[in-house]
Amino acid sequence: MGKTPLFRNMMERIKGETVLAADEKAEVALVLLVAVACTSDVRRAVGEAQSFAKSVFGRGVRTPAPALARVGGAAAGAAFDDKELWLGLLRVEDGYLSGAPQWVAPTEDGTEIGSLALAEGAVNEVGPDVSARHARIWRSGEGQWLVEGLESRNGTVLTSGVSGEETVVEPPQEQRFRFRSAPVPIAPGDTLALGQSTLFVVVEGYPE
Repeated sequence: MGKTPLFRNMMERIKGETVLAADEKAEVALVLLVAVACTSDVRRAVGEAQSFAKSVFGRGVRTPAPALARVGGAAAGAAFDDKELWLGLLRVEDGYLSGAPQWVAPTEDGTEIGSLALAEGAVNEVGPDVSARHARIWRSGEGQWLVEGLESRNGTVLTSGVSGEETVVEPPQEQRFRFRSAPVPIAPGDTLALGQSTLFVVVEGYPE
């Protein structure tokens, strides 16, 4: 998309915004990420996020104070950083977002995605060609989110929200004879396709 610094700068502005509450910042970030995933146009997505912040909260995302500035003895935005962000999967159906995010806890256990997955917090809102246990998402001890295939029948593909590059997490079963499965990093703004029926936009935030 050619505008990686713009995306990064907007995320940093949202994170460091001191007037918006944590849940308000999470909403603005969600709008940004969904707009990037749906349009592949970072400039347009930033504009949409700014417009959303102004129309809903009465203020846009502003330029932060110098890094050394303190508010009440704590760095600006510290309250937003204290809570660990969860990873959310927003279902996309016929080009539209469907329902609320399905959340994955920021733990090394993580959870599974699958039509019949039984793990704690399993993501089951999936289409008919998603395997019973299709994929697993977790956060490593180093703080990186990862996804891996669980020998699904119809495969999993991750698309970067920043570069648009596709990474095969796991190919369909009939193409797997030369494939060596390994965990793949996954980040907010990416999209995750399971089989042909299920597409998720990846976000970060807090469960309600």
